[in-house]
Amino acid sequence: EPSDDSWDDSLAPVRTGFDRGLMAEKILGIYNNNGRRTFRIQFAGVDQAEMVPSNVANVRIPQMVIAFYTENLCWGPDNED
Repeated sequence: EPSDDSWDDSLAPVRTGFDRGLMAEKILGIYNNNGRRTFRIQFAGVDQAEMVPSNVANVRIPQMVIAFYTENLCWGPDNED
């Protein structure tokens, strides 16, 4: 049986507003957290936004994720000849 000293929080499942039955209202941003992409999501009825792993958001709110990327996509300079 592993000792308390060997517990690794990065392996623990992340509980999110989705786990509490909340509805996502808006994606406020995306962050790189030690190589893991996480979305900052505002949930309905909650004052503080939560960090949600991208793999969770991609499954739970795919259309909102697509809309976020579409709205925040930055194109480089035009290279038309």
